[in-house]
Amino acid sequence: QSFSFNSGNHEPVAMARVSLFGATGGTGLEILSRLLSRPEVSEVRCVVRSPEKLPEEVRTNPALKLIQGSSTDAAAVQEACLDTEAVIVSLGGPPKGPGVDVCSKSQEAINQALEKSPDARVVCISSIGVGDHYQHCSLFAKFFASWIIPEALADKHLQEEMVRKLKNWVVVRPGGLIDAPAKGYWHAAEDACGFYPTIPRADVASFVVNECLPPQSSWLHRNVALVTHKPRGWFGSQS
Repeated sequence: QSFSFNSGNHEPVAMARVSLFGATGGTGLEILSRLLSRPEVSEVRCVVRSPEKLPEEVRTNPALKLIQGSSTDAAAVQEACLDTEAVIVSLGGPPKGPGVDVCSKSQEAINQALEKSPDARVVCISSIGVGDHYQHCSLFAKFFASWIIPEALADKHLQEEMVRKLKNWVVVRPGGLIDAPAKGYWHAAEDACGFYPTIPRADVASFVVNECLPPQSSWLHRNVALVTHKPRGWFGSQS
């Protein structure tokens, strides 16, 4: 099953408290901005090491609760996840070397914290080429995954495995993230890829907020790859 989506068509998200990890990153900030614009979201909790990285208009939003600390800090993560309805994990580390395991280490802390909120929906932003998605990648995407960022994707694989142990989860595997204006549409499928698959961070954020949070359930308990265009022809993974 796959979906091609226009971001103008969606039902409202129904929830009160959302926990967001990775809010100061490019994709995380796009997600945070969308969450704060929703009147039905009463509070967004973010664990951040450097709050000053957030724009002032975001930092001063009354619906935002900032918890200063690291996403691997058990106490900070516990505070962020207490009685939450949804958790969005938008973390990324260096391609190799120290810190490359930040995603799995953080997810371990999040899973432990969610023992007190077991019904929360967890949306994990991973990457194309991780785990069983590798078989659907183009030759170019396989080369990039195997030779350029293998350590980072290996850690994402560990993170995904932890996420799938939770009660309610969605794993989102976007293509190459680009800093470009939102297209307002995307192609979502378990096997989506393409020769050189990319997608604006803004569209990933809209997909996560519109399609993956309660009460939406189309992608619950599924791994979904996300690219801008449905691939066609020999060079993509689909025809």
